[in-house]
Amino acid sequence: MIVELAVFLAYLLGLLAFGFYFYGKTKDLDDYYVAGRGLGRWVLAFTHEASDLSGFLLLALPGFAYMFGMAGAWMVWVGTTGVLFVFAINSVAVRRFGLRYGAITVPDILETRYYDEDKKHIRIVSVVFIVTCTFLYVSAQCMAAGKILELAFGLDYATGVLLGGSVILVYTVMGGMRAVAWTDFVQGILMIVGIVLACVLAVRAAGGIAGVFAGLRAIDPSLTTPFPDSAMVLMGIGFILGGGSFSYLGQPHLQMRYLSARSNRDLADALVVSLVIVSIFSLGAFVAGAAGRVIYPELGMLPGASNENVLLHLFSDQFPGILSGLLLAAAMAALMSSADSWLLVSSSGVARDLYQKVLKPDASEETMLRVSRYATAGIAILGMLTALIPRSLLWAVWLPWGGLAQFGPVLILGLYWKRATRKAALASLVSGFAVNMGWYLLGWHETLNQAVPGMIVGVSVLVGVSLADEPPPSEIDSLVDYVRTGRT
Repeated sequence: MIVELAVFLAYLLGLLAFGFYFYGKTKDLDDYYVAGRGLGRWVLAFTHEASDLSGFLLLALPGFAYMFGMAGAWMVWVGTTGVLFVFAINSVAVRRFGLRYGAITVPDILETRYYDEDKKHIRIVSVVFIVTCTFLYVSAQCMAAGKILELAFGLDYATGVLLGGSVILVYTVMGGMRAVAWTDFVQGILMIVGIVLACVLAVRAAGGIAGVFAGLRAIDPSLTTPFPDSAMVLMGIGFILGGGSFSYLGQPHLQMRYLSARSNRDLADALVVSLVIVSIFSLGAFVAGAAGRVIYPELGMLPGASNENVLLHLFSDQFPGILSGLLLAAAMAALMSSADSWLLVSSSGVARDLYQKVLKPDASEETMLRVSRYATAGIAILGMLTALIPRSLLWAVWLPWGGLAQFGPVLILGLYWKRATRKAALASLVSGFAVNMGWYLLGWHETLNQAVPGMIVGVSVLVGVSLADEPPPSEIDSLVDYVRTGRT
């Protein structure tokens, strides 16, 4: 236990060191939120994927594989399709928009594209949705931290939540996007090492790949069947559409990566690297979870009888010492590298989109940096307090993810369709978000991921209201042309 704790503490101290290092290099909002638009391909790719997968990677995904076996194999490709979609459709267009119009947040983009600088209705509504979803997501990552530290070191769950959340808070508040991106780079490498080791060692302990399949078949033959029934097929389709692919198009924390990119070439290279990273992450975590079912066939053999604890228990039970400390650090890296990114998105909404753009347009850069740090800290603390009541991590992640997916229709159609109007964008955001939340609260999400009906409604409303509305001002034509082609 002492060795594991020493490795783990060294990892946490390293994160704090990044925050202190970049504190002095952060001079203005461009530095704090988009890293001075200077992220290169490798850092960009790793921060993209590290911020994408979160505690879902080492808790929820292995837990899903533990419960459903090969019937849940489609979960492996949820992230891969989403990464391909969002890079191909969003990345260059969003970066062009940011360079030409000075945008550093998604509400910046939407307000300019939908000619709402006077009323600011779209900006205000966007911030309300972003802050709501972000604090829920950050809360989910703090929950994951509590579970990891409780299981690994015997800490009280609440102590684990507060400790993990506090480390995230400190280095994000101090260093902004530069600290987040570089810690994501380091944590991404740690996650790859941890996932590969966990997968290889778990499969070996289960008797190899053949042993995994034989063990699953002995427990329940349906665990080796990709699509055992129509309900699983429908759930798979819903997750691929709602948790992956199209839902990636609206995620504000990913758009901030494109706004931070150094060049279009870096974006293209980062796409290739990202696809490799997300494939390793997802496949490794899934296979390790399935092998864990063979090693621990009864749910009661896991701490708290929770399937989401399978990989953490595997670490401490099968691989003690330095290796266990490394794998536990990888688990923390997965959740911290997402929580910090979502925190930045949320604080940008409060500081940039509300305070600077609505309340205090003449605020100095020094004041804005201070407000940004206060906002980041406040949202992190709220997330930690909410996480003190534990619940299922899978749906605690998917609910806010589905909520922010509703920015996809207004963002994509706005960047590529000249006819989209301001009234339509506002109606699309509100209706899509309402359907997403209502679908979840009614319990229908267990049949079809709530992001899917929300996006369908959002697209339908945006197209219908736009066609019935007056056309946008003429300057929107040239804006869309530039974003699509790069030519003025």
